[in-house]
Amino acid sequence: MSRGSVGRAADRVSGVSSIKDVARLAGVSYTTVSHVINGTRKVSVSARDRVLQAVADCGYVPSQAARSLRGGSTQVLGILVPDVSDPFCAEITLGAERALGQAGYAVVLANTQPGQQASHKPLDRLLGRHVDGLLVVAGLLDHRELLERLDHCLRQRSLPMVFIDHDPEHLLADALVSDAQAVARQAVQHLLDLGHTRVACISGPLGMPVSEARLLGWRQALAAAGIEPAADWLVKGDFGVVSGYLAAQRLLGPQGCRPTAVFACNDLMAMGVLRAAAQLGVAVPERCSVIGVDGIVLGEYVYPALTTMGESLTELGARAAQVLLRRLGDPGHRPSQRQLRQPGLIRRESTGPCPVV
Repeated sequence: MSRGSVGRAADRVSGVSSIKDVARLAGVSYTTVSHVINGTRKVSVSARDRVLQAVADCGYVPSQAARSLRGGSTQVLGILVPDVSDPFCAEITLGAERALGQAGYAVVLANTQPGQQASHKPLDRLLGRHVDGLLVVAGLLDHRELLERLDHCLRQRSLPMVFIDHDPEHLLADALVSDAQAVARQAVQHLLDLGHTRVACISGPLGMPVSEARLLGWRQALAAAGIEPAADWLVKGDFGVVSGYLAAQRLLGPQGCRPTAVFACNDLMAMGVLRAAAQLGVAVPERCSVIGVDGIVLGEYVYPALTTMGESLTELGARAAQVLLRRLGDPGHRPSQRQLRQPGLIRRESTGPCPVV
C-alpha cells in the first residue's frame, strides 16, 4: 500500500485508534502490527514501514492498560495528598513526579480534600487505575478511616507503598517520618534562646496526629524552661494561611495576650501571622518574633523572610520516590524501612531578640 493510499484510507476512517484499523490501513494482519509495535518478532522492512506510516496517519496510541493485562505492570504510580494547592504537598509532589518520570513511570495524583466529609473516592480512583505503587503524603490526612483503608490495601493487595509522616506499624510499607514533637521543641527553643518567655502557639486541627505532636512539643519546651502558658496563648488553626491570619488578629490585637513571639505549627499559618502583624502595626521581629514549620519555598520571599524548621521538600519528594522504586524492585522480600526526616532550623528575618519592656 502506497503512502498516498494509506493517507486516503486514514482520511476515510476518522478517529481510527484500534490496532485492527491500523492493520487494515497498512494491509497487514493485526498480529503483524502487534509485532512491530512491541518488537516481539522480526517483520519485513516494507511491512514495518507500512505499519509505522499507518500508525502515524491514524494517530494510534498503544494501550498501556492492555499491555498491563499481559505484563502485570501499568508503569503508573499514584500519589495521594491532602491538598495539592498546599505548597507543602505541591513541592513534595513535584520532586516525586520528576524522579518517577525519570524512571519511566507516569504519575496519577489524587487529593483527599481535608476538612471535607471523609471519602474513599480519591483512593478508589487511584486503585481503579491499577497503579503499580502508591506514595502517600499522610501527615496532613485528617481522616482516620482513610488511613485504615490504606492499611487494608496493604494487607489485601501487597501494594507497594511509601508514606510520608505516617508509620503503618507491622505492615510491609516504607515510611519517611519526622519527630514532630522534637521539631516543635527546637523551634520554641530557638525563641527561648532569644530571650522570649511569652511564646504563643497557633496549632493545626486538634485530633490530627502531626498537629497534636507539634502542640505537645510547644508545651514541652515551655515546661522545660519553667514557663506555664496561659490559656489564651494557644489559638487553634487549620494549617491554612487564613487561619493563621485570624489567630494572629486575636493574639496581637488590642484584646489579645500580646506575646513577644508566635510559634505557628506550619509555614502557611506563620505567613498569615506576618500579614496580620503588618496590619496591626506590630513590627516583626522588633516587637514580635514569628517561626513556622515545613520550609516551603514561599517562606524565603515573604517580608520579613520567615524563620522556620524545614528541609527541601522537593528533595524529600525525590527521596520518597527512590524508596518506592526500590520497593517496586523487590516488593516482598525487603523488610520495611523507616527513615527519619531531619528538618533543621532555617533562620531568617522573622525572629530576633525579645524586646526590652
